[in-house]
Amino acid sequence: MIKKRSILGLFIIGFILGFSLAPNITGNSISNLNQTSFSWVAGIFIIMSVIFFLITSLEERATSRTLFHGSKKKLNSLKRQKASAPRFRPRSEDLNAIYLTPDLGFALACAIRPKGRTEINHDKKVIRFENPEAYDPNQTVYVYSVDSSKIPKGKGKYVDKLQVAADVDELSPDSVKAYRAGDIEQFYSVETGEKIKGRTGWLRDLFSWRS
Repeated sequence: MIKKRSILGLFIIGFILGFSLAPNITGNSISNLNQTSFSWVAGIFIIMSVIFFLITSLEERATSRTLFHGSKKKLNSLKRQKASAPRFRPRSEDLNAIYLTPDLGFALACAIRPKGRTEINHDKKVIRFENPEAYDPNQTVYVYSVDSSKIPKGKGKYVDKLQVAADVDELSPDSVKAYRAGDIEQFYSVETGEKIKGRTGWLRDLFSWRS
């Protein structure tokens, strides 16, 4: 990524060349360029600076994205907590961090979980609970939004495509929105008719986000 300092330097050079030096330079001091052509060169510097600035702005916008965190609690800030990875997941994913996701539906799914295990099939968009009788579709839950630029460089780790672990003590959310737990039906189908029995083959990509 082109640094802002470099862009500023190019712009300053172009500005000085175009508006300060060109009128004062004679044909004797520049053998192959007269004042008009020299001004054209200065103008090219300015145009290049503007183009580089636009490219950098687009790159920064592309790398900055909104991440979400779901919780049953109304929080002023998000704080690191130890995740509980299932036994069959790598211990490297059992991190002490703030867990976020780029997927709003997944954040909401993490917020609505009753006590016990939760199984999520992301491909089929199905959720099942170990204790489905404890699931209350009218319960108020919260989803917090955080701009990824708030995570210091080198402190964010993608656990998988749906989970980002932020190795920081605390993050201030940009916004919070209250949902009914039943709003999860916009993203997943909740199967409450049968309890989870042991490990199933379609359990994927779920940590216990304890907030």
